Amino acid sequence: MELLTFPLRERFITISSALYPEGISEINKVVLAIVPHDYESLTPVEDVMSICKCEKSLVFMTAARKYKMKDLGDFYLFMSAGIGRSGEHAGRTINVGVFLRRNASINAMVDMVRTITEAKCSFLMKMGITGTASDATAVGISGGKREDFMGPSTEIGKMVSREVIRTLAELLEG
Repeated sequence: MELLTFPLRERFITISSALYPEGISEINKVVLAIVPHDYESLTPVEDVMSICKCEKSLVFMTAARKYKMKDLGDFYLFMSAGIGRSGEHAGRTINVGVFLRRNASINAMVDMVRTITEAKCSFLMKMGITGTASDATAVGISGGKREDFMGPSTEIGKMVSREVIRTLAELLEG
């Protein structure tokens, strides 16, 4: 297992379906755990924690070797991507983390999870797939401008949607 660390300049309150930590947490870095394509374990959290000091980290796991971390001013975008037929092992994963330099309610953060998922799926549908078995999504906020809504029709939702699609295309087509 290879661990890649991506520090964030701020601390973020996140809601996530990533490997670690569960649910709502405070983070200041993203860790990508890259596993072999034949990785099979019933204890992936323990596997990562045995080699990582992951305090204040959001941990994504994948066998995909394509990833990007972008600082886009209003937000960071982290993505790792590798695809195949849905339902295959964890080597076919798209992980997305959006870390906003904004303040928001939990409802607005869930709105952003939906926005990210819809953007990702709109791109993948062109490829004849809707997702993979082990995708994870994370949304973080750090303070600043208050957002009560972050769906796909909001200013921030449109910016994030465009960048999710652009980055996914870079990783999967490039």
